Amino acid sequence: MSHLFLRLLWWALWPVVMLVTVTHPRLRGAWAERLMVRAPPVEPGAIWVHAASVGEGRAAEAIAEAIRRAKPGQVILRTAMTEAGLRSARGHDV
Repeated sequence: MSHLFLRLLWWALWPVVMLVTVTHPRLRGAWAERLMVRAPPVEPGAIWVHAASVGEGRAAEAIAEAIRRAKPGQVILRTAMTEAGLRSARGHDV
């Protein structure tokens, strides 16, 4: 029963979450990519590593580095849900 309640609550709050995300200056950036509404272009055969935040992104970078050593030239796409995580995945200082 609580699962149903939480699901209904999420669907009721979704428009508010989207409105805040689209209108807030700090969150507006790449919201569609971060929330997976729109996926970034991915080359066939690429390995996609997605993290929720900067911390997970740093762990994902270790995995991506191991893949690069094992398979030189392998295309790796890194994405994240938070703006700071996305900046980190793109190689910018956080």
